[in-house]
Amino acid sequence: MKRTAPTSTTTAASLPTHITNHSTGIATCFTNLPEPLLLDIFTFFLTARDFTNLEAESRTFSTHSSEYNLLQQDNLSTSATLTECAAERRIKARDDRWRVTRRPGESNKYALHVLEELLPLLNIISAGEWHSMTVSPVGSLYTWGCNKFHKLGLGPDNVCIDDAWDDDWFTEGEENPHVGPRDWTPHQVDVKWLSKKRVASVAAASNHSACLTTDGELFTWGGYGERLGLGLCDSNQFSVPMMVKIQIKVAKVVGGACDTLCISSTGELFHWGDSDYDVPTFATTHDVPQKVQRFEDERIVDVSISLGSDSVGVVTAAGLLHLSSDCAWFSDQIEFPGNVRIRSVGVGHDWYAAVTVDGTLFTWGNGDNGQLGHGNERRTVSEPHQVAALSNEYVKQVSCGLGHMGVVTQSGQAWTWGFGGRGALGHGEFSDNVSKDDATMEGRTKDSFVPKRILELPGRESAYCTEISCGGNHSLVALRTGEICSFGSASSGQLGLPQMAQLALMDEESLNGSITWTSVPRVVIVNTI
Repeated sequence: MKRTAPTSTTTAASLPTHITNHSTGIATCFTNLPEPLLLDIFTFFLTARDFTNLEAESRTFSTHSSEYNLLQQDNLSTSATLTECAAERRIKARDDRWRVTRRPGESNKYALHVLEELLPLLNIISAGEWHSMTVSPVGSLYTWGCNKFHKLGLGPDNVCIDDAWDDDWFTEGEENPHVGPRDWTPHQVDVKWLSKKRVASVAAASNHSACLTTDGELFTWGGYGERLGLGLCDSNQFSVPMMVKIQIKVAKVVGGACDTLCISSTGELFHWGDSDYDVPTFATTHDVPQKVQRFEDERIVDVSISLGSDSVGVVTAAGLLHLSSDCAWFSDQIEFPGNVRIRSVGVGHDWYAAVTVDGTLFTWGNGDNGQLGHGNERRTVSEPHQVAALSNEYVKQVSCGLGHMGVVTQSGQAWTWGFGGRGALGHGEFSDNVSKDDATMEGRTKDSFVPKRILELPGRESAYCTEISCGGNHSLVALRTGEICSFGSASSGQLGLPQMAQLALMDEESLNGSITWTSVPRVVIVNTI
């Protein structure tokens, strides 16, 4: 099967040839058409890519023209080219227009290009190390799983199932982070803590959480003050969402074990937490957002951070990939075969994934669990290699967990591979609730060294996936129907499946550790009433 690029619902292909002609002087094709009709054609039928290809000399709207009232009505800039006015009009009509603010010298055409083709989709699901989050279609925030450090954001008076549990049975002298208060059922975070605003995107980290509202405001909550970006506070943890005081709208946020990063609407990268991503040392911590000066002159369009380490990857609008490890940025951008441009990045624990602008997936780094997907078991790969098993697929999105990886393709398929512990891949190799004798001593399913499509979703092969999120030892998948499916370990309630709560009690009492998981995707019931 030949890989094909994504297509929009209305494209230039549906227009007459003379309208899609990108040659110099295209405006002469519309000499006899009225300005309002031209503006509609450019706004609703041309793609962002068409805008960038069209000549800048397209017919100019003038403040002295009869169409000036049209510009005022749409609140558009005056004395701009037709393509500039159409691009500005389309940006204003988008619900996510807050994600892009033009820098000095940037055009509306370029801003639309960033918004429609470069920025990744907003994350409506997020699998953290021990908890999970999702956004409902109406912008309500739901969380479930481990509530240690109050990372579910349900308030100080929230009492979850098993609040009385402690860590006594775990290894003496160690702390088990997933035992303690947990919630097996998705609960809505009270909108009053979010200034009564709708949520657009979520990020579940190890011991804290973050979300973006539909006007680009950022909220954080959970444990360890510096990674929340709230400055000096009396408390080291917050049980409800708190607004981060950053003087610009935020386009994307990610959280790791000890750090948080975000991209501003102007494409600047900000960081706060235990690490210092401008100086190769752990000596400095930031408890408020700090701009990463290294990328001050570049527009950043994507960022990813590992759940289990401080490794970070960023992608520039020019399609270049930069990585950091141990808080030190690699001196040069990462080179790829054929000098391809990168669209998005995923970062695991000492391993990486990158998706090119044409939907090709590359992986490299530590392959100890087969998570690189090259079919060579646990071999480490030092340079980016294309994942051959997906060479005929257009990869739309990638997500890296602690030991496994998942992608969603343009055709709506979800693929996973890597560490198969407790069903995190969703392939259903064993039936649910396998005992220690039925599987291995860890109650784990098989690792997968090559990508394998998830076929156990509702609707099976007809299921259309829009997003995947790989967490510590579990995964979430969002379907076009609005359903959220989960699979993997349920020891902290992170699957959102209350029917597994009793199994967890049996698990802890017997010290078995092998029955509280499922390798078959199950629908998470989110009560949005």
